[in-house]
Amino acid sequence: MVPILGIVVYAALVGAQLLSPLGKAVGYNWGVGVWGYTFLLRLVTIALPDVSAPFQFALRYGRYVTLAALALVWLLRAREERLSCSILTVFVAFFAFTHAFSIQYLVWLLPLAIFCEDYQWLNRYTLAATSYMMLVYSTLILAPHITNLLPWPQADWFIIMPSALPAWLVALGWTIARLRGQHSTPEEALVPGADRI
Repeated sequence: MVPILGIVVYAALVGAQLLSPLGKAVGYNWGVGVWGYTFLLRLVTIALPDVSAPFQFALRYGRYVTLAALALVWLLRAREERLSCSILTVFVAFFAFTHAFSIQYLVWLLPLAIFCEDYQWLNRYTLAATSYMMLVYSTLILAPHITNLLPWPQADWFIIMPSALPAWLVALGWTIARLRGQHSTPEEALVPGADRI
């Protein structure tokens, strides 16, 4: 109900059509190939230009793969957790399965993991995400020093994008742990009585 209420309030405040925010969210397709499995598919296309079908599939249908994965995670686990842990589980799954990505998303997990007290995975994620952000911000976003090592786009393909792999792999492992119910505070993770639903 909270996301629906948020959309209704947003539409009322800015005079947007009610389904406009939903269309933008479902249609989002920026940053495909810079993170996670779409980066791996993009690497295949770079190395073997004749094998572009998997990456083209991700470009065209990746948003549906992301939405299906999030729905499955919610059905299998998140709906049984208390609100903060449920949101964390869905967001961590988003990081593991998203087709599109932008570096500023990396901070989204921090407050949720703190609220849910999932410190073990938060520590791993913070180390991996901070390393990735430090490299990208200091060598590309703030000033393009990365091209001193390799010309563009090779610097992007072989330095910038691969530096995201540790953070993505942590998100993938974290998702698996959350789906298995392995929380830092398992006694507080589930909604009371959810095991009887």
